[in-house]
Amino acid sequence: MTPSSGGSGYYSCTATPAEGYIFQKWTCSYGDEYKNPTMWSESQAPIIAYFVQVVNVTDVQLDMTVLSLTVGGNAATLTATVAPNNATYKNVTWTTSDPTVATVANGVVTAVGAGTATITATATNGTTETSDDKTAACNVTVAKGDNPLTYPVTQTVTKTFSTSNQTNELAAATNGQGDVSYAIQSQKDSSNADVTHFTLEGTTLTLAENTPARTYTVVVRATAAGNDNYKIGTKDSTVSVTVSKANPTNTVGQLSAFRGQTLANVALPTAENGVWSWEDDMTTTLNELGMTTHFAKFTPNDTNNYNTLDNVSVQIEVAEKPMAVPATVTANNRTYDGTEKPLVTVDNSTLVGGTMQFASGTKDGPTVSYTGAIPAAKKVGTYYVWYMVDGNEWRRDSTPTCILVTNAETKGRYSTVSGAQGIW
Repeated sequence: MTPSSGGSGYYSCTATPAEGYIFQKWTCSYGDEYKNPTMWSESQAPIIAYFVQVVNVTDVQLDMTVLSLTVGGNAATLTATVAPNNATYKNVTWTTSDPTVATVANGVVTAVGAGTATITATATNGTTETSDDKTAACNVTVAKGDNPLTYPVTQTVTKTFSTSNQTNELAAATNGQGDVSYAIQSQKDSSNADVTHFTLEGTTLTLAENTPARTYTVVVRATAAGNDNYKIGTKDSTVSVTVSKANPTNTVGQLSAFRGQTLANVALPTAENGVWSWEDDMTTTLNELGMTTHFAKFTPNDTNNYNTLDNVSVQIEVAEKPMAVPATVTANNRTYDGTEKPLVTVDNSTLVGGTMQFASGTKDGPTVSYTGAIPAAKKVGTYYVWYMVDGNEWRRDSTPTCILVTNAETKGRYSTVSGAQGIW
């Protein structure tokens, strides 16, 4: 062989083994093995190709011929042993008869679905010719797996007492194989007594109207129906339901009062579901005109399910009392007849607020204290009767008013009385 140029170069050699042999290595006089011989500075060098005889596989065995797996479970590994031990080609190929049941890769068998399959290991002697292949088989049975259903172990629901039904969406189960359904297994109150306040439709938990305020434990079971590859599965979730007391919806609008009244005189609204009361001192006198702020509380009849409302701000508009309206007073003017008679007639139909008071006096004012008695006289004369209304908690005193009454002398008789007189 001559180099292609420059006195040195590389050459390509082909070695064809005889039947039943395979190429092993190249050598040259320089001991350069396992690669194409290289011509260095020498003009010649012997090149030698070595061949070895092929040792065919006579048998292949698997460490397991029967294997049981579960869908979703652990994989299993098969080990193939080729004989003889010095066989030239000891590699095997792996196949499965049904990849929907089990798959295999490098001897690792993985369950896919329930059923049976055959895993085969094949030694090929390094050729495409199949007549001399050696095989070993393992019968695999895959059973239904446990349902991988997952469901929260605990859940929490918080509600406030209500006279209407209330709903709450619970967590849904996940990873369930087959249709998933839900059902209440038990429901108990904080004393561990059975109750019937809760119903369930799908994942919607309903609290019945008027469910008492307290803590409940509701156990809900999720059931996955399973399918061809998975069994029926169930998981329970413990739901803690807390129903808190509600706040009453009662309110107090603006109230009115008169200056000088106390809170005891100011009526709070009445309610069928509880009682309003003043938190401020009820003897507090309302002396400041205009809007004032005070505090009340509402105590519900049902204290098990409703909170007491404390420190409720109440606006009170304080005004002056209106003046009392006196009765209609008419002078009893008459002629002397020798009898004592009331000086005035009083029509109480027009009286508004308080009690009528009377006093005798002069035109300038009363000369005696006011009383409830109507002044009377019998002597001839002119009399000044003063009257007013002594007000009450809703009305203030009226302005004193004077009425002139005449008791004239009888005609034809002499009278020594002249001028205005007091009561005789």
